[in-house]
Amino acid sequence: MSSKDFKQKFFVGIEDDVTNLSLKYGDPINVLPKDTKQFIFWGLGGDGTIGANKAAIKTLGIEANMEVQGYFS
Repeated sequence: MSSKDFKQKFFVGIEDDVTNLSLKYGDPINVLPKDTKQFIFWGLGGDGTIGANKAAIKTLGIEANMEVQGYFS
């Protein structure tokens, strides 16, 4: 807000090359503990990927002795 090119209207998170209302932002901040691991599994549903992803998450929990959780939508 103390910048010389202060903008009343702006966008954060996208590069807007049409209106030039994008604000620059720094590197992402990781607030997770260092020993936390994250995995993202993608699936469309109806093609077996939901079941396969569920099985992979369970396997990680059992074989790697990890606390796991999954969210499916």
